[in-house]
Amino acid sequence: MKTGAKFKTKLIQDIPFIVTTQVKEMSAVCCALIETGEMGVVYGEPGVGKTLTAEAISQKWQKRSSPKAVYLEADVGSTPSGIAKKVLRSMADLRPANAADATRIIENLTRESHWDLLIIDEAERLNHHSLEMLRSIYDRTRVPILLIGMFELVRHLRSHKKFYSRIGISYKYEPLSFHQLSGYLSNLHPLLADIEENDEKTLLDFIYKTTRGEFRRINRLVKQAERVQKANNHPVLSLSVFESASELLLNVDPL
Repeated sequence: MKTGAKFKTKLIQDIPFIVTTQVKEMSAVCCALIETGEMGVVYGEPGVGKTLTAEAISQKWQKRSSPKAVYLEADVGSTPSGIAKKVLRSMADLRPANAADATRIIENLTRESHWDLLIIDEAERLNHHSLEMLRSIYDRTRVPILLIGMFELVRHLRSHKKFYSRIGISYKYEPLSFHQLSGYLSNLHPLLADIEENDEKTLLDFIYKTTRGEFRRINRLVKQAERVQKANNHPVLSLSVFESASELLLNVDPL
């Protein structure tokens, strides 16, 4: 690292969004669902970047005329009425009186507004009746639905045969590999852009071992490392800074 690099006193809020292989593949899944008109599932460990990717895709598509995606997060204890109303609020900020009205309005809006994809995060929270409501919306509108969740989501859906039979694409969202982390290291923080080759390998080994390639853990570790650096007036983000930072994070444990 260059010891002369200036430290920015403002703490970073989040690591910049990085277009990884996983992001590209999840985007391809979304496009494939629109093309085939089927339902899909994206699943994986918590913290790997599923939600960030889904939000980024929907926000990017909102800036274009087509395709268009609606993104929402399922609530704990979601009811059929709650799901239908939440879909409608996300589509048009409308608040119908009941689920039947919501479904009818959604069908009409789909024809008028040409929504192409409905993305539902935290989908393992959906019970049988909520899934039936989504199946009804899908059957009436023919808008593809992408469910996002953890590993138990797939097992959960298998017990709902009518819904499961409509799923045409599934994708397992993996953590970053060591090779990927190496390629994206300079994007994690400005002071990591000029790291020397010998220091880079040692630091990469530590970050990967500590975070297991999970984006949420990487984000927290880098932000905590910046706090440690600022508090101790370190000129660089060194291995010792990251080691101190990791000790302060209860949910980031070395393997």
